[in-house]
Amino acid sequence: MVVMLGAIVTVAYAATPKLGSIFMGSSAHKHYALSIQAKCSGNCKKATRVGIQVTAGNPKHRGGKCPYGVYQLNSAPIKDGKFSAKGRFTAKGKLGFEVSGTFTSVTKVRGRISGPKACGGSEGYSLKAGGAGTAPGGY
Repeated sequence: MVVMLGAIVTVAYAATPKLGSIFMGSSAHKHYALSIQAKCSGNCKKATRVGIQVTAGNPKHRGGKCPYGVYQLNSAPIKDGKFSAKGRFTAKGKLGFEVSGTFTSVTKVRGRISGPKACGGSEGYSLKAGGAGTAPGGY
């Protein structure tokens, strides 16, 4: 006989966003602006991929170590409610960004963005569909 006293079991489920949903907002320390769009490949009824844009740098200092720009990352598949996308760019040297995340509901996504130290390094984010969001201190 097994007796469990005071045990709490927590299970986190990943979700799939609605096709066409757009999640926009800033990273935790506002070094990056993110736009994540739920897409699909082919003729489908649910989201199977994400398209991601990262805005980095300061428009007032376009010649700085982190050139201001909007960077389109490679689209990434959604698997079990999770995704990870990378992009490399030639702008005043080479810049690389990686965005990973988990859809915690059909309207919320949490994750992490990593970029060059000059652009802000690595930060968490938390976004809602159709609106601005920001991470509460990281992920």
